[in-house]
Amino acid sequence: MNSTLCPDQHSLRTSKVSLPALAVHLARHIVARITAGVAHVVNQRGKRRRIGSLRRLDARQLQDIGLTHGDVEYALSRPRTEDPSQILQRLTQERRRAERAMMRENVVGLRAERRRMTGRPAGIAQYRSPGDV
Repeated sequence: MNSTLCPDQHSLRTSKVSLPALAVHLARHIVARITAGVAHVVNQRGKRRRIGSLRRLDARQLQDIGLTHGDVEYALSRPRTEDPSQILQRLTQERRRAERAMMRENVVGLRAERRRMTGRPAGIAQYRSPGDV
């Protein structure tokens, strides 16, 4: 007797997943992937539309939120696969980092100038010793 055809033994035939169950699982997976893809496209279009509305703001309003018209145009000119809100966030963060670095350099430069002019460390220059009067 051939064991692969005998239903009462552990054969390849009895251990396989049924074809209808596999088809249902595959169909659910395909539908889930398509749904996620459509949701992503709709979400990206909404973001682009909202960021496009930033074009109506004037330069001062954009500056208040840390952007320029060039930033908005750059974000919208990127390929549709890139998230424009992420691009704007990165540009804003880079600009803030650069501004902080320049402020630190200015403070260091002012301290050095004060030391050069007074001959004292910058933190002590505002105090007078009793012999300076």
